Amino acid sequence: MTAGNGTSINGILMASGKVTAASAKISSFTTTGVIHSDASGNLTNSSIVNSDITNGTITDAKLSTITTAGKVSNSATTATDANIPSTIMLRNTTGDTKVNNLTANTVLTDTLKSSTTGNLAINSNGNVFIDIDNDNNERLFLSL
Repeated sequence: MTAGNGTSINGILMASGKVTAASAKISSFTTTGVIHSDASGNLTNSSIVNSDITNGTITDAKLSTITTAGKVSNSATTATDANIPSTIMLRNTTGDTKVNNLTANTVLTDTLKSSTTGNLAINSNGNVFIDIDNDNNERLFLSL
């Protein structure tokens, strides 16, 4: 059977061999999605579902950065409450975290509104100080 351009075929179309169409419309597909087929050749459409995706086939380039809080479990990260280099710091069950030395750049303003600039640090003994001259020779220790 040959149908010309713009010819409609109503009812059931049965064909053997190759069927070629420049475009086709299935009127029962009323929602946007992808076409699925079962083992009997029945067609359906739906959104992409988990079984449509082969494991390991989505590259990082196709993934967006996760920006919503609570979407990544701590178990999916390197976060730890132990003092391990190059890992994310995690509070332990009492809310504490362990570090050897913590250094930050800060400006300390006293009650007279004058300021002292230096690196804020906590040494391995737990002493908090500002290294005023950035060479550990002149320190301003803080009492917490």
